[in-house]
Amino acid sequence: MPRRLIAPLLLAVLPLLAGCGLLSVPAATGSGPLPAVARTPTAIPTDATLPPGTPVAAGRWSWIVGPVLWDRTPSILAANPHAPSVPDGYGWAVVHLTATNVSTERASPSIFDATLAAAGWTVSSHQIAETPVRLPDAFTSKTVGPGESVTGDIGFWVPLHAQTDRFCSVTLDVRPRVTAESEEFVFACSVDPGSAATDAPPPATSTPTPATTPTRTTKPTATPLASPTAPPTPVPTPGATAGG
Repeated sequence: MPRRLIAPLLLAVLPLLAGCGLLSVPAATGSGPLPAVARTPTAIPTDATLPPGTPVAAGRWSWIVGPVLWDRTPSILAANPHAPSVPDGYGWAVVHLTATNVSTERASPSIFDATLAAAGWTVSSHQIAETPVRLPDAFTSKTVGPGESVTGDIGFWVPLHAQTDRFCSVTLDVRPRVTAESEEFVFACSVDPGSAATDAPPPATSTPTPATTPTRTTKPTATPLASPTAPPTPVPTPGATAGG
């Protein structure tokens, strides 16, 4: 092929590869990547969800997923002074999580993932670990005794208009043991699906609460996210470096 034709051909093909998710969107220099945010074509109906704060049981643990607290960006950036600046219309949402050991032995919380789905976006709670941003009160697994709890926040990078979606949901996917099938629980994002949640996280409880499992399903493995389409990448603050 003549060399003069190669450059125009590459210019035509590269955008197509990026749009298909085969090429990742480069992050701002020194900022680290943002979590991938993938679009999903359908929303989960509200009648298939549990209200936030409903205890659910999986193995030796009882889990409580709180309501979504939208746009926690100011408090998160205050705890991450070297984080990149945030583009308009995007930010971090937070969910308070409580795991209570309902067994008779000391244990650490099961393997889990949480996924926020709203306004055509699907985001995993694990994706924030790919960024330089850290939550001020992050959920951190540790070993606790019978009746004791592990509490903390999980975060999601989302477009802020997602909070207007009344079909918004949070899916908790728990694997009680490494060799066990995962168990999935779906929660509404707020007590009233037509309004955003309040800022106050639910109080932690130190005693097990009777758990219900009305929408529990089992599956061999957690459902993978769709091919990511990242939102605009924050512009790094001049002179700043990535935070840990």
